[in-house]
Amino acid sequence: MFYVPEAERNNKPVYLDGNPKKAYIRRGGRDDTCTGDELIRFIRDASTTRHDSELLPDFDVEGCFDASTVRWYRQRHAERNPGRYDDLSDVEFLHQMACIAEKQRQLIPTRAGILIFGTDAAFRQILQRPVVDVRVYQEKKEDYSAEVRWADRLTPLPEENLLKTWQTLVSFYGRYAEHPFAIDPGDLRRTDDPPDYVSFREAAINLLIHQDFGEQTLTPTILFFRDQTELFNPGDALVSREQLIDPGEKPVRNPSIVATFRRIGLSDQAGSGMGAIFASWRRLGNVPPIIDNDKAEKTFRLILRKERLVTEAQLLAQANLGVNLTEEEAAVFAYLTRKGQIDLADVKALTGLNQ
Repeated sequence: MFYVPEAERNNKPVYLDGNPKKAYIRRGGRDDTCTGDELIRFIRDASTTRHDSELLPDFDVEGCFDASTVRWYRQRHAERNPGRYDDLSDVEFLHQMACIAEKQRQLIPTRAGILIFGTDAAFRQILQRPVVDVRVYQEKKEDYSAEVRWADRLTPLPEENLLKTWQTLVSFYGRYAEHPFAIDPGDLRRTDDPPDYVSFREAAINLLIHQDFGEQTLTPTILFFRDQTELFNPGDALVSREQLIDPGEKPVRNPSIVATFRRIGLSDQAGSGMGAIFASWRRLGNVPPIIDNDKAEKTFRLILRKERLVTEAQLLAQANLGVNLTEEEAAVFAYLTRKGQIDLADVKALTGLNQ
């Protein structure tokens, strides 16, 4: 048996004889030749120039940005940075936000700028697929099949920029949350949040800002079932599962988009989003979220199961064994009784401990 370490992102795809057409991808126990689409995905992720920072000279900076979205963002930004940039025009402000760049004395919008602030017409030109498809099912996941029709669906959103999409997502979620609520679109934070709002908020924002916007065939989805919420994204995470949970800076696919969201508090501190999801789910007493980071297919799936981790049967088992476990030990014990094995990443997910 041989262990071959994974190639670094900037060294992919791996190919023979200096010929990219002989690029291979590892799937389970075999090596498959990359398809054309797979090859493009690897090359896009390997580039030192991030896809979202690309300049789009065909767009006019005076007409490609949605004024209401820019106004909404500037209000949120001013609340966190009073007095800063107040005297700037919208174009000057977006230049400061790195959503517009200067090249040869010409101001040119970036891809991130149009994805975040673009008009519907401009947005449609650079993203032909829906930003996200959201469906609600009355069934449990185990009862779901392709024949089961959704109970409600958020019409796919191919025409709205990311900030508009986020506001629409929150309103839709508010109707089906455990404690339905209405939310001020200018605020998006409330003191009476539903129990799972933090997890949903971070997971949904992660889906919006970390997806592969160069992928035009696969559509991100959020599926609400009675017993779980499932989020799917084109574009794998660029780090391991354990690194995702750990705090600290991490390489991201869309650094310009991520930075713009974080400036107004949409997405918590750098590198803490996934940790916040796990921490919130842990406080609810649920089994840890499931991460499926498929580096071969370059997709990412997050499953939030509404299932208690420590059950009465497990508490009874502890009592029969005559042990007195701490909260962290009880969580690990409960997980072991379910799965039969555990690794370091599982322990971190279950306890919130980093050492």
